[in-house]
Amino acid sequence: ETYNKGIALEKIKPKAAANCFGNRAFIYQKQKLFDKALADYTKAIEIEPKKPFRYCNKGDLYRNHLNQPYNALNQYTTAINMDSSYYFAWSCRARTYGDKLHNYEMAIHDSKYITTHLDTNDVIILNWIGIYYHRLGKEKKAKAYYNKVIQKYNSGLKISEWDITNGVAWAFNNLGVYYQRDNDYLKAAKKYNKAVQIDTEEPARYYWRSWFYFNCSNQLDSALNDAQKAIDLDPENSKWLLSKAKMLELSNRMEEATEIYKKAKKLFPNNKDVQLENARFLGIIGKLKLSQKEFEKIKHLKTIDSRYLNYQTEIQFKNKGFNSVEKLANECIKIFPQDTLSRSYLADLLFQKGNYAASCSHYTYLISMMENNNKYLDYEPNLNQINLSELYIKLGNTFEKMKAPESQCMALKKALSNLDEMYGIYDKKRMEKELEEKIKTLCN
Repeated sequence: ETYNKGIALEKIKPKAAANCFGNRAFIYQKQKLFDKALADYTKAIEIEPKKPFRYCNKGDLYRNHLNQPYNALNQYTTAINMDSSYYFAWSCRARTYGDKLHNYEMAIHDSKYITTHLDTNDVIILNWIGIYYHRLGKEKKAKAYYNKVIQKYNSGLKISEWDITNGVAWAFNNLGVYYQRDNDYLKAAKKYNKAVQIDTEEPARYYWRSWFYFNCSNQLDSALNDAQKAIDLDPENSKWLLSKAKMLELSNRMEEATEIYKKAKKLFPNNKDVQLENARFLGIIGKLKLSQKEFEKIKHLKTIDSRYLNYQTEIQFKNKGFNSVEKLANECIKIFPQDTLSRSYLADLLFQKGNYAASCSHYTYLISMMENNNKYLDYEPNLNQINLSELYIKLGNTFEKMKAPESQCMALKKALSNLDEMYGIYDKKRMEKELEEKIKTLCN
């Protein structure tokens, strides 16, 4: 009501009215009345067209709520053109390029402008540059920027708690992921432990360390303790509950996992992740009718989230419902052409059926999708993810069945060269040795 009164005085007090439009837009935004918010942000700009922050407010609405990244870019660019020292506009434009458009080169360009001209000690932006280089597959540069962050932290530079949480701790964490991938578990443990030590109240630290304990250290109790710590710190986030449930499931502690899934469903009845994971878990433990009933309740997710079909495919594969596997996988590929998991299920099924030519075709197509496509480099420890080295091994096995030794040799060499990109639970030294021996025998 106060803002409405101020707006009514637009002709008498335009500056006050512009502020009222801007403040009312923010309230509309919180109420998810995005069209009204957009109209008010636009009106505030009409009244005060030379205020850069007003364009950033409108850009944030486009970026975070209306899923219109190009319109967001236009707003941020207008603000930058008005004031090239406006940090917030550069930062938001960089995140729009990186997170929304996956244009990591431009994200790096804008981020480097900040660290060169505006704030050379911005550890959050430096960490993001490392992330963008990682997503481009430029590991050395990514590590260099993570280490820059850590060097600034170790130099005695005064760093706020916010910057430690959102910059320094993530740099330690991200290096831990690299060391874990390389089977250097001692260094990985040090990085994860340091991230926890300097950022004890952030649940994400315990989440990442819990999966390190689970995947690489054979320390289930420590893993579950960390998983519970994340839940205790942030009980309103379903991700931490689902993470612990997944660990218990993978440890074959199904009764305990069942209780956590029930708890998650009770606490977060409308959360799509909880709905999908609960429906999947019921099928995995053999409660197929209940599982199907839960999937039926959320069938609106079918064209929104590939997990809806992939989880049902996984359940059918486990229960040898191979006709359903083929139908579900093909349906998922039709709706989500870039989905890797469904195509992998289909290729595996065709291999089992002895249809090696079709299996080979799907493995080859999957590889062509993933090679030189940096979005597949992102790693989430609790998800089922496909990687190139495994695909090349499967392709090599297919060529073996097709009696094509030269093609098999080529596939195994590719598998060996891509071992470095494998995350998760792998004995890379053993795999490397086995591949080298097989290549030596086959290719010579």
